[in-house]
Amino acid sequence: MISTLDPEADLLLDVFCGAFQGMPEQPVWEWADENVYFSEKMAAEAAHYDSSLTPWAREWQDLPRSKSVHECDVMKSSQSGATEAILNAIRWMPKHKPGNVGYVINSAYKAKRIGKVRLRETLLECAADQVSDDPNDAATCNIILKNMEITISGSGSPNAFRETWYRLGVLDEPEDHETQGDGTTSYDNIQTRFTTVSDALLYVIGKPQEKGGIIHRCFLKGSQEKYLVPCPRCDRRIELLFENLRFSHCKDLVGTWDLERVIDDTWYECQLCAGRIEEREKRDMVQRGIWVPTPARFRETLDGRAIQAEPGVRSFHISDLYSLFPKVRWGILAKKWLSAYKTAPSITAQNAFSTEHLGRPIEPQEMGFRDGTIEALQGGIVEEVGGRKVVLGAAFKLCYEFHEEVGPLPIDDVDYLSITGDRQGDCIKFVVFCWSKRGEAFPIDYGVVRDEDAFLEMRQRTYQPHTPGAGKAFRIFGGLIDCGHNPGKAIYEMCAKAQALGWYMYPSRGEGHNSEYKGRSVRLVEKIDFTESGQAVDRWAFHDHAIKMDLLIGKIHRRDHPRLWMPTPVPSPFLTELTAERLTMVRVGDRRTQKFVHNESLGPNDYLDCFKQQYVFRTVLLEEIANG
Repeated sequence: MISTLDPEADLLLDVFCGAFQGMPEQPVWEWADENVYFSEKMAAEAAHYDSSLTPWAREWQDLPRSKSVHECDVMKSSQSGATEAILNAIRWMPKHKPGNVGYVINSAYKAKRIGKVRLRETLLECAADQVSDDPNDAATCNIILKNMEITISGSGSPNAFRETWYRLGVLDEPEDHETQGDGTTSYDNIQTRFTTVSDALLYVIGKPQEKGGIIHRCFLKGSQEKYLVPCPRCDRRIELLFENLRFSHCKDLVGTWDLERVIDDTWYECQLCAGRIEEREKRDMVQRGIWVPTPARFRETLDGRAIQAEPGVRSFHISDLYSLFPKVRWGILAKKWLSAYKTAPSITAQNAFSTEHLGRPIEPQEMGFRDGTIEALQGGIVEEVGGRKVVLGAAFKLCYEFHEEVGPLPIDDVDYLSITGDRQGDCIKFVVFCWSKRGEAFPIDYGVVRDEDAFLEMRQRTYQPHTPGAGKAFRIFGGLIDCGHNPGKAIYEMCAKAQALGWYMYPSRGEGHNSEYKGRSVRLVEKIDFTESGQAVDRWAFHDHAIKMDLLIGKIHRRDHPRLWMPTPVPSPFLTELTAERLTMVRVGDRRTQKFVHNESLGPNDYLDCFKQQYVFRTVLLEEIANG
């Protein structure tokens, strides 16, 4: 065997050998069907890879055999099969087109799982003669074969763009990758690893976030291919679009959505012949589907600017409407849409539906508050609706002002009371909400306490029922307190004491978007040990931007149901602090994105943080209930 200590000579030798190896005629997906086997560790049931479950992904995994394509961009939904398709291309390479591989994903944990569970185990099956028998080469994220090396990294890892060449590169979910200090992205940096390789191929796969984001821009510059399937009625090819699902008939006699019927009786209307297509016909349709580039005159644009297709760049869009997995069949997608837009409207859920299930980016927007926006949330105000004057809700007052009891609760159908706090330098600001069984929210108390002990004493405060003599006084059930990014021990100690006393109280902290949320806005960070006694305390983390969108745009600006109601009069700190942030467009690197910006000239935003956490706590309780 020829060996050299010169890296450039190694590269030339590898390129030379690869050029004369000859490309097999068998498609990669067909090879994968025959050779890739998933054990019980990798799948619910041990079985061979089956490309018929995601037939649209066949084209993607076969691109390493192409001589004309150097980049494949897949703007996908959650159930597309894209990751496994690209892993098949990597599994195929050792025996057919060896060369170094760089795989960059959004977290070190996922990188380890892909390396150890999804790649190394299958390589032992389908390329055993190339797997090194040196135990030192079995590192989780660095698979060294006899004829190539596979490096799998989290986007923040220093190994992600180390000094080596790649024949194949993969950016998995690049929207969630860390941006470098100089503003460059993983997409920018991986390009430097291909400069000396003439037949290199880059895969960029992921769910889009905002229009103009990495995935969306990559899709726009490529061929913009759509997966067209034949209609069983007219046999003409169509793209499956959510707006053609039909489920408006799935209501009872009083117009309430019958969700079981939505799941079972949603069907698709062909946009060309208006024929009815049933879910059971979809399997045959997608097996006969083909990828078709978007004609030049119909190409999608960005901000009205046409983007010409780059030679050698194929881009694809796929949604869950094509999926054969039961959990995202048409009826389930319709039910998810109803939840996000009708029965429990939420901007977070709407954005997640678009990105996770439709594979479409969300539209960034800008927004500031007009005078009177907060006052319009008061119960009992009169507005003109449909040409007649209507009283919205019922007027109510705070239960406490400056720690003095002044009135009863605003409603009879109380579900629970919750408290949220925001730690300042020398005090804690707090807000108490009363929640109705329908999910409506009523601020009933606010103020300042000196420290964590005084905050803990709030559990003793009583709130009188709306109707005198209608039962016992209410106490606060629990809540959240912001622990910030440098919490010390005091807040964790207080939460540990509260839980020991039977109070459902947890620390919380907002953070930026990351893949752990998966379309949700909160996540549990288990057992944070910040107490003197060593007791571990759970912390709830939340996607700060998503919660602000739901509160500021949804509940305050649009007045989404279930409503957020304001007392009369509205406390002056609510008027200023709830409108102290503006949704605006900012530039990150070479792209624009939306961000909430605090206008400090309007004062603090501490009570906004307390309101925000009230909706985080509501989401926490609903998830806890849903999980039993």
